[in-house]
Amino acid sequence: MQNTEDRSRNSDIKIELSKGAEENGLANILFDLIRQNIERRPEKINDLQRLNTTVSLSANDIDVAVLLRFQNGQLIIDGNISEEPEIKIITDSETILDLSRIKIIGGLPYYFDETGRGIIKKLLSGRLKIRGLFAHLIKLTRLTRIMSVV
Repeated sequence: MQNTEDRSRNSDIKIELSKGAEENGLANILFDLIRQNIERRPEKINDLQRLNTTVSLSANDIDVAVLLRFQNGQLIIDGNISEEPEIKIITDSETILDLSRIKIIGGLPYYFDETGRGIIKKLLSGRLKIRGLFAHLIKLTRLTRIMSVV
């Protein structure tokens, strides 16, 4: 497994690609994106430590999916969805990247700029489906803060 640890603030932080996930392009992109976000902005460590959930991301246009397992400061990114996640995000690959471009203002995702409005439009049109959106809103907000590069 590939992994990285953020040693600058807490040696318990671990982000790993599971065995076999190296061949999944989406898994690699998310691994790099989240690892770099944590290294660049250590304040995201708190969200990573407090997020205990499973999230699947499915890019239906390229038929690729990943499972993110967050538990007590550790993230394992799996190239196969081997269990039923609490949160399911189903959309196209471009929208998955757009989700990482949502601004965070006052600790919350900001939906009033071009990127945010585009996400809302896709949600309303059904081109972006988030199962567990209302049941796991706090977890989804933490995930968004971890993934946001803006």
